[in-house]
Amino acid sequence: MGLNGAMMFGIEFLPQDFKGDSSVLRAMCEGARKYLGQRVEYVILPLNPRKKPSVNALVGAQMLSGLEEFRDICFVPTLSGSGYAGAAGREQIISQLLAFAYANFKTLALIGGEGEGFSGVEMIALAREVLGEKPHIIGGSGSLVDFKSKERLVQKLQVGANQIITQPFFSAAEARIFLQEFESIKRAGGYKAQVSLGVFGLFSLQSARAINEAHLGFEVPQEYIESMGGMECLESVLSGADSQYAASMESMGVAGKNYPAKKTALNTQMSKSSTNAENVRNCYERLWQAMREVAREFGASLYLSTPKHNDLRAYGVYI
Repeated sequence: MGLNGAMMFGIEFLPQDFKGDSSVLRAMCEGARKYLGQRVEYVILPLNPRKKPSVNALVGAQMLSGLEEFRDICFVPTLSGSGYAGAAGREQIISQLLAFAYANFKTLALIGGEGEGFSGVEMIALAREVLGEKPHIIGGSGSLVDFKSKERLVQKLQVGANQIITQPFFSAAEARIFLQEFESIKRAGGYKAQVSLGVFGLFSLQSARAINEAHLGFEVPQEYIESMGGMECLESVLSGADSQYAASMESMGVAGKNYPAKKTALNTQMSKSSTNAENVRNCYERLWQAMREVAREFGASLYLSTPKHNDLRAYGVYI
């Protein structure tokens, strides 16, 4: 099954355990429909996210597409140019492209190496050389704030990208600027590619800090972090409260006993954590609604991913 070029809602899913994956994916699809008001039409399987080994995306997509309950969903494997170089690397990439065709996939996501291997432009060009014009090819793009980023996008469109998924936006205003630039580039070059705005389901300040420290090509703005509540995540809060009172009890020679003061303090911290969780959820919901509106304004679609893979909180499931 492939994409037909129409605006569709897509999500990221990382295969982990085939027996349990179907129930997780089912919950994500149901949550998307009930909580987000979206029907999941395609699922992209990443490849070695954050350079951590994962299930081969081609194998994962083939297995999941064989499940009857997901027969109407297009499963999209990702191929990456990272780690490949020279003629030998080119042969390896071609081998994977031939496997894609052999498995009768119709849609493919391609990403370039992070400063190494084959670039995203080179990956798309090679895929067109090997597979021809039929497959629907998805590429990525960061914000179009400088000449180089615009040039890379133009090159991807020139060599045959059918769809562009952006890095996550945390501001509808920034997404609108991107879409205005994208439409201008399309008109100037006569391109037909569609665009999907990346939305990130972020539910932890710790994750926000980790993203910014990892330099993934995008950052969580300070304004968004502050709107999440500005407190530590639940684990950190509880750990801090527990350590504080353990030290206090020890200083009085009664460590380990369950005193009412400790219980009261932990209840207070739990209340603060509950408030923080609500702030984070509200922040995400406001972002989702704002991105949905700007996407509708420009005839774009949305693509949802999460830093914690398969995070059901992004789909309204809070366990």
